[in-house]
Amino acid sequence: MGLLLGVKIEQILKKSPKKLWILERQQNKSKKSKKISILNNIITLKKKKMKKTITMFLMSALILGCVNETKTKKTMFKSGNLMTDVSVGPFGASLAYPEGEPSVTTTMNVWEPGFESPWHYHPYSGPVVIIQGELTVDFDNESSLDDLSSGKTSTAQSVYKAGESFLAVSNTWHVSSNQGSEDLVFMVSWLGEKGQPIKVVKQ
Repeated sequence: MGLLLGVKIEQILKKSPKKLWILERQQNKSKKSKKISILNNIITLKKKKMKKTITMFLMSALILGCVNETKTKKTMFKSGNLMTDVSVGPFGASLAYPEGEPSVTTTMNVWEPGFESPWHYHPYSGPVVIIQGELTVDFDNESSLDDLSSGKTSTAQSVYKAGESFLAVSNTWHVSSNQGSEDLVFMVSWLGEKGQPIKVVKQ
């Protein structure tokens, strides 16, 4: 192959020096193209490697951040009884079991900051556990349960914080709200009667 190329070049020299110059120029262009192609490949590989390194760094930072947040965030609860032998509500009313067929209804409530319920009352009581945030309850101890109108006035207020538990107040008009800066999460297990509502809302 080399011998044939040499013969060809020699023939070109004999015919025209200009053709030799063109051939050399083409060879130089070919070499430059190969060099540029190699450099582009190297640059592409370096970019991919850098992108991979940055991605791994960001993932590591995210994982470490989650781990640190988990370590610093302490739970409000410890193993043990949340309530023990409690038989009286916040206003001194004694816990009374329903006369009909017993039935338990457990509700999980998640309220955003600023949420407020309508005026209502519960015919039954039951344990309440505040899991997160603060529950603010305004009571109207003067209005009759038969008064379903909207004219209710707060005569007492109670605030319950995360980790606290208490017996829900029964047969008293009240409005509950989340006046804190984070989501309020609380759970109530109503000791009611089968087929009967656990809440009565004003009209």
